[in-house]
Amino acid sequence: MNQESNQTSTKDLSNRIKSGTWLVMFAAEWSSPCMRQAEILDAIEDSLREMGLRTAQLSSEVFPELAISWNILAYPTILILREGRVKCRLIGVQSAEAIWKAVDRINKKSN
Repeated sequence: MNQESNQTSTKDLSNRIKSGTWLVMFAAEWSSPCMRQAEILDAIEDSLREMGLRTAQLSSEVFPELAISWNILAYPTILILREGRVKCRLIGVQSAEAIWKAVDRINKKSN
């Protein structure tokens, strides 16, 4: 999955997320559930891109301001954002099917 680098500033990342549709996973690097979720997202990243989503995996330790502003309390947490606004929050390890269904619901609402 497209992991934002530690060199990306919170402000820059916040500005990029304000346009388009994003799937952002907040993770803790030490968490085995986060590692499992990352594997699932890696496997479906191409299909998510085809559905019009940009993806990012963020460490809450690297981007604590974003984790706080989006009220991230558990890991992994997946946010689906459109134009910078949270449209869906998925907490815990999610199957590929659950993620596709959430994205599909959001895409149908916007049409």
